[in-house]
Amino acid sequence: MAAFPLCDACRREMEDPGDRRHGYALISCPECGPAYWIEPTPHHTATGDVIAEIAQLLRQGKILAIKGTGGFHLSCLATDDALVQRLRRRMQRRTKPMAVMVPDLEWARRVCHLNTSARGELKDPSAPIVVAPKRIPELLARSIAPESPDYGLTLPSTPFRHLLMNALKEPIVVTAAKLGDEHLIFDNEEARTRLLDIADYLVLHDREIEMPSEDTVLRVQGDDVILTRRSWGEAPRPLLLSRPVPRILGLGALHRGTLALGFDRKVVLSQHIGELDQPAAEVFYRRTLAHLQRLFDFEPEHLAYDLHPDSLGQRLRQEMDLPSTGVQHHHAHVAGVMAEHGLQGPVLGLALDSAGWGEDGTLWGSEFLLGDAVQVERIEHGPCFRLPGGESAFTHPWRSAAGLIWELLGEDAAARWLGRAAPDPVAARNVLSLLRDDVDCLHSCGLGVLYDALASILGVLDRQSYDGQAPMSLERLAGSPHEIDGPALPDPEAPTLTYFAAVLEHLLVAVYSGADLAATGAWVQKAVAHWVARRAVRLARTHGVDLVLASGGCMVNAWLRHELHTTLHREGLHFFTNEAIPPNDGGIPLGQIRVAADRLARA
Repeated sequence: MAAFPLCDACRREMEDPGDRRHGYALISCPECGPAYWIEPTPHHTATGDVIAEIAQLLRQGKILAIKGTGGFHLSCLATDDALVQRLRRRMQRRTKPMAVMVPDLEWARRVCHLNTSARGELKDPSAPIVVAPKRIPELLARSIAPESPDYGLTLPSTPFRHLLMNALKEPIVVTAAKLGDEHLIFDNEEARTRLLDIADYLVLHDREIEMPSEDTVLRVQGDDVILTRRSWGEAPRPLLLSRPVPRILGLGALHRGTLALGFDRKVVLSQHIGELDQPAAEVFYRRTLAHLQRLFDFEPEHLAYDLHPDSLGQRLRQEMDLPSTGVQHHHAHVAGVMAEHGLQGPVLGLALDSAGWGEDGTLWGSEFLLGDAVQVERIEHGPCFRLPGGESAFTHPWRSAAGLIWELLGEDAAARWLGRAAPDPVAARNVLSLLRDDVDCLHSCGLGVLYDALASILGVLDRQSYDGQAPMSLERLAGSPHEIDGPALPDPEAPTLTYFAAVLEHLLVAVYSGADLAATGAWVQKAVAHWVARRAVRLARTHGVDLVLASGGCMVNAWLRHELHTTLHREGLHFFTNEAIPPNDGGIPLGQIRVAADRLARA
């Protein structure tokens, strides 16, 4: 507030010993600032009340870029489908769900099914976006979340938002003002340069945003609420550890950038930063690091980094030239659960995600790890298969499906699939050639990539435009976890490739014969989750451990999470997963700090 000197009237009040405001300089008035205004100045609003003018522009079908406390949001009426589609076209955002701010909790309960925990989270001062199952989809524009069974809702959390919702009395879109995977726009000048091609008007204020931050996101699953992005309102609130750690800086993963400071019995996890392969995101990452170091008077004595050779952490450890510990990606996932719940080993850790750099140079992601925070042994994993075209398979899941079918059922089956799924015969022949010669192929055993392939075979999408879209579409097709009909599941005690070959064969026969896709999708979801849970039970029994931990981005999958909870508790095993941190890569730095601290203690 140093940029806003007191006006004469306020200064007299503050300096008058007889005034109740004496000595209190932090209250400002319309003369002192801060202030909101609209650019370009709308000619057809003349109320002088900026809130009323904003509400009027929204009612007129305008798209606004509104500066908040963490950055800009793009907003329009959430009930006008043509308007939401116009916003999507301008943002070049095809199908990724958009968040909606509703006026009050009653509106939220009409739109979504909300359990007690979700209602409490919506009213929390941290103001998260709560992703919950649609209840009456017709209340909002279909284009808000066209391929999702859920809506992401938030309630007004600042005085400005309360006043706007009180004036408008209907829901609006509040999607982060960012282009693609770039950083969140938070500066007035950048908004003027980059957002006026998207927004009809800018709503600006004159307080500088010191540290931009996207919204925290929670997802409702049955009786659970899962944290999927820890950001505004939550970060940088420290997490309390069970024992002290040295001053360790956790540099995070290759994607979904976050970092963490470890000291005393605390870990300070940063807000969500974004995809670190973007130059602007790296600038944001470095700015966040410097900010947290100032805020907590922190100078690291040790670094913990991801083993991926292209990770930002690898470059930073060379720049900073401090003692450091490399931590394998999936070990960090498991150690994060240990740190969060104060657990010691030995444990059986399940690290289930799309991709992380494995010790053999391939992409891991369906890992059963035995050990503790110091060291783990990879004792089992899911099926490994080729991704023809490399990283393009993440965008085009039919390529992942071709690699999975090639691995489990052979070339003829893959050729038949490609004849159906490839965009043209030339593409089909090219992919077959890549698979046959193992050229331009990544090798992956990621469970998330397996979900991508299964979703593609079921025909739920042909192109993945954002991370996790294919698995989410598969969940939408299958519905919430329930008892399934159809043939018995394969024997989970069979060898891994035998089990998944049987699953894949059943799936292809069902798809080719025109069977009910929703029922088939549910059967497939159950089959994957059943294998993971039964394999965890067998390995825990074999190795004499009763602590089973699970982390990784796939742990937001409702079928997988439900099956693990149900099966492991029924078998008398103690099961833990992430609660206070995201199970995805956003929680990786906490695990890195735990591994580094335990190795230093044992050295």
